[in-house]
Amino acid sequence: MKLTLKIAKYALIVIILLLLLILMTLVLAIKTEAGSRYLLNSIPNLSVKNSQGTLSGGWSAEELIWQSEEIKITVQSPSLNWLASCLLKGNVCISQLKVKQLDIDLLDSANSEKNAKEQNKTATRLPTLNTPVSINIETVILDKLLIDKQEVLSQALLKDASWKNTHVTIGQLTLYNGQAKANATLKGHIEFANNWPLEVKSQIELNELYQTPWQLALNVKGDLQKKLLLETASTGYLDANLQASACVLEENLPSMLSLTINNFIPNNIVELPDTLLIKQLTLNAIGDLKHGFTVNTNSTFAGKTTPVYLTLNSFITTKQIDVKNLILKTTEQQVVNIKGNASFQPNLTADASLDYHNFPWQELYPLDPPPPIDLQTANIKLNYQNDTYRAQLGADLTGPAGNFKLQTKITGDLKHLTLETLQIDTPDKGNINGTATLDFTPKLNWLANLNLNNINPNYWLKDLTGSLSGAVQSTGTIGDTIETDSKANIQGILNKQATQIKVAVLAKQNQWHVPELLIKVGNNTITGQGELSRSLKANVNINLPNLKQLLPTLTGNVIGKVELLGSLEKPQATVSLTGKRLSFEEQKINGIQLNANLNSMQQAQIKLQASHISSGTTPLGNLNLTASGDIKQQQLSLDISGGILALSTQIDSKQDTKQNWLASINKLQVDAKGQNWQLQNKTRLNYAHTGELTLSAHCFKNGQATLCAKDQQTLLPHPKINYQLANFAMQSLQPWYPETFNWKSTLSADITLKIPEQGMSGIIEIKTNAGAFQLRESTEDQWYDFPYQALNVLVNLTSNKITSTLEFKSTTLGNIHTQIILNPIAKNKPIEGDFSIDGFDIGILRPFIPDVSELSGKIDGKGTISGILEKPYVSGKVTLKNGTVMGDISVSLENLQAIAMIEGESLTIDGSWSSGKQGHAKITGDANWSNGINLNVDLNASKLPIIIAPYANLEANTDLKLKIDNNALSVAGVVNIPAGSIVVRELPPSTVTVSSDAIIVTQKAPEQTMPMKIDMDVKVLIGQEHLSFKGFGLTSTITGNLSITKNLFTQGEINLKNGVYRAYGQQLNITRANILFTGSMTEPSLDIEAVRVVDNVTAGVRVTGFTSQPKVTVFSTPSMSQDQALSYIIFGRPLGAGDNNVLAQAALAMGVASTSETVGELASKVGLEDFQLDAAGSGDDTSLTASGKINDKLSIHYGVSIFKAVNTIMLRYKLTKSIYLEAAGGTASSLDIFYKKSFK
Repeated sequence: MKLTLKIAKYALIVIILLLLLILMTLVLAIKTEAGSRYLLNSIPNLSVKNSQGTLSGGWSAEELIWQSEEIKITVQSPSLNWLASCLLKGNVCISQLKVKQLDIDLLDSANSEKNAKEQNKTATRLPTLNTPVSINIETVILDKLLIDKQEVLSQALLKDASWKNTHVTIGQLTLYNGQAKANATLKGHIEFANNWPLEVKSQIELNELYQTPWQLALNVKGDLQKKLLLETASTGYLDANLQASACVLEENLPSMLSLTINNFIPNNIVELPDTLLIKQLTLNAIGDLKHGFTVNTNSTFAGKTTPVYLTLNSFITTKQIDVKNLILKTTEQQVVNIKGNASFQPNLTADASLDYHNFPWQELYPLDPPPPIDLQTANIKLNYQNDTYRAQLGADLTGPAGNFKLQTKITGDLKHLTLETLQIDTPDKGNINGTATLDFTPKLNWLANLNLNNINPNYWLKDLTGSLSGAVQSTGTIGDTIETDSKANIQGILNKQATQIKVAVLAKQNQWHVPELLIKVGNNTITGQGELSRSLKANVNINLPNLKQLLPTLTGNVIGKVELLGSLEKPQATVSLTGKRLSFEEQKINGIQLNANLNSMQQAQIKLQASHISSGTTPLGNLNLTASGDIKQQQLSLDISGGILALSTQIDSKQDTKQNWLASINKLQVDAKGQNWQLQNKTRLNYAHTGELTLSAHCFKNGQATLCAKDQQTLLPHPKINYQLANFAMQSLQPWYPETFNWKSTLSADITLKIPEQGMSGIIEIKTNAGAFQLRESTEDQWYDFPYQALNVLVNLTSNKITSTLEFKSTTLGNIHTQIILNPIAKNKPIEGDFSIDGFDIGILRPFIPDVSELSGKIDGKGTISGILEKPYVSGKVTLKNGTVMGDISVSLENLQAIAMIEGESLTIDGSWSSGKQGHAKITGDANWSNGINLNVDLNASKLPIIIAPYANLEANTDLKLKIDNNALSVAGVVNIPAGSIVVRELPPSTVTVSSDAIIVTQKAPEQTMPMKIDMDVKVLIGQEHLSFKGFGLTSTITGNLSITKNLFTQGEINLKNGVYRAYGQQLNITRANILFTGSMTEPSLDIEAVRVVDNVTAGVRVTGFTSQPKVTVFSTPSMSQDQALSYIIFGRPLGAGDNNVLAQAALAMGVASTSETVGELASKVGLEDFQLDAAGSGDDTSLTASGKINDKLSIHYGVSIFKAVNTIMLRYKLTKSIYLEAAGGTASSLDIFYKKSFK
């Protein structure tokens, strides 16, 4: 409240001073500099330094100071220009008032405190300010405004302001703050009477603050004496709205505030995971300074897989804070609740509690990998009073081995801290307990005891299981030196291996002693001891013959020794380490040997060898490293060979007297899959003691290609890099390309980068000469060339913008231009750009599309690119013109035209084509892939020729609507096939398929996939004009109507009219042929009747039932036996002697015998017993077979091919129970003897 009143008062003072300064110019008598100085010096508390000019003309001064007990105002370099002629009209016209710097210092004094207290007792009453003359101001310029030495404004510009009577109008006020990088413009008006009503509108831009667009729109209106209303809308960086009201001149500042925020995360301030995105936040506050403010907040965070909700209910006064509830939750069962209060008078006291119940904290801040321990429940209580604090914690946690409990109590003050209890209990009766104390004065002293009893480390560490018991004790002091007496002795089982850990550390008066170090797990041991005083003496022996005993994922063995001698000033060391058959998960090393030595002359030698290094199935090869030298000179040799990468380097280095490290790279060669880059000359790598790392000019060569740095390169601390790549053959990368791709061209590049503290800048330019892309089928050796004339890439980098441009030109592939601008430091990396495609010839794809002999057409396109880097938004238009697709395909496409409009993750398409002489089709629709595949397509066609070689030549009309929604397909509309012809000479092999329950043992079982749901509402109209069928002796016309609905449920019928069937030299007239659909499309019912009329006898065949099990019957008029009726059908006469065999063959071939009485009658007349009829073979080899017994020893088997003129007959004669004789005749003849033996 004090600050508010001061600001209001000081604002009035500044306005009044300005008014006085202007009114003084009205004194026409003052025309001289002396008179002007006299008047200025007459103003109380005002001092002027070096004033020049007159108040009636141009006036300026070096400094102007006005000071009271509460405030000091310093105006530096003021200058004033005004128009005296305006006085004739009763106006004051100021052309320009310019101030270099305005300093406002708020002074603390006894009187100011007294006045403030008096002002707090009574509300401030604003006076009426009425100017006797009208004041018009063209320009006021303020270069800088400081309040209490802090810069508030870096620049201010006032234009077109006026004061008439009590009304002040501000045309435009522009403000700039350099620290916040904020620009603000405002306009408005205020009345210095009647409660001082005002209205101000302002626009604030903070685009430079976080290198992200951010605008604020502020509106303030109301009565300054009573209440002001504030409305703020924030867009860009922060999407928020603020509404507030306040009585700024009332004693206790009653006010109200409401804030909403949407989809915000402050990534520009600190890098945060997307899970902390504030999807929505509302904050409401109401109250005053005397009675306090009620603050309530509700917020929703994005979370990893589910939203996280935050609720805050609190009460704040000038003396205390009361947090009634701070709740964080995903569900009512997963919640954190914090309560607390703090009082600031007379002394600080605070109480807080936290209840934690199964809250999934990784929803807010996920870690990868997640920690092995997860908190289930917790209760924490905190208390602070009289400079002492007390905390109590109880928690349930879970680790790899299961749940466990933790309890602890902590007390202390500003000088001491005591861990009274630490207790961890596990369900398997293991526990950890301990105590600790810390004393901070005058030195840091500590005493800690920790006891383990049957504790399983698997509760904390994933790969370690067992049971450990023992104690850890430590006491000591940290001052000028460190003194400690610490020891640990732990025994038990780890990973089913006997385990012992024993270590002691003693330190006193700069003497350290480790009398014993023992780590033993199974057969693996690490032992050692050491001491450090004036001399250094230590040794560690490593004997790890079975690493798998340590960790299940670790295998192999390691044996080694480390010895230390000498002193800290001149240490001596020897290291020997040998490992064999080492592996950790997918990383393997067959053998490793390390030998290192540092002698008394401080000369070191290191030799490292590793063989057969691999990662998964990738061989990395063998490694040999040798190094030697001392603090002044060093040598290094490194070789990697035998893997996917070969590397060889030799480096000499030294250190000069200024502690600069100077290295000479004598050799560097890298060889990998056809790339053999070699350093041409020695180069220097220098690290200065100032922290600068530089690399001198150098050049690599690979065949005819070169990669060169012509000047010195700076690597640290602010990299400056410039490289040129020339004559690089892109086909040399063929081993790295896919097998079906190659690139023939020569590439050059120029890379210039600078990375100072303020951000990256530079240029990357890549060019290729005329070349060609090559493609081929995976099963073919022939390459197809796709030539181009130019391919260039240009990348311009600045601290806040990366501009990438791609130019591609080809007479066959077309021209492509793309430019993308990326803001690398802004939130979510926003991008913007454009693209264009000109004349892309789709004909280049013809070799890769089966059955297409002619493919042509041009694709053009143009559009814009926006959005963010992870999710770009493409908006544009792509067209295909004059397309043709022809070949061995059902529908030929001619004069194909299509337009695709792309908008982000959706597109609309409008296309058409013609086919044949009169065929025409049109396709329209839209697609969206933001959440799965969603497609809507309308297909309309008329007189569209459809060729299904070699069977059908049809004409079709369609009006279909197709929709795909994720994994569901719906089709609705009409398909009309009015005319055409179907001629079937033979069935393809695909007609007979393998049963779905059959298993081919040599074939991999197909992966089970979720079938697509199909919802249809399609009407099919057949043969409305003339649709003919001819095949298998049948000639007919086809008509019909079908309705196909959900799950391919089909209703309707197909009719054969004017049908004639020819077989065995005879002709049957089809009197009725109806195929009825009342369910499954693949299982219609049949109603077919064909007859032959001989004299006064009509004989025929009737087929009924379903297609999977048709029922065939023979009938006649007048009535007669079926064999007689069949004889009339086949021979055109009654059954006679010698007709039985032919008749049986006909019955089998027609498929009649399987379901009719004819089979039994014919078999008995032929003299066969146990007669059976079956089908055998598949495809063109399908045949019907009949078998039976002539007597007990002789049986016969006869087969008739359905689609070929091939008959087979087989006779089998039983000689004994185990031996039989078999004779077969057909396309080939045989005579075999078989022996049969059964094994049980």
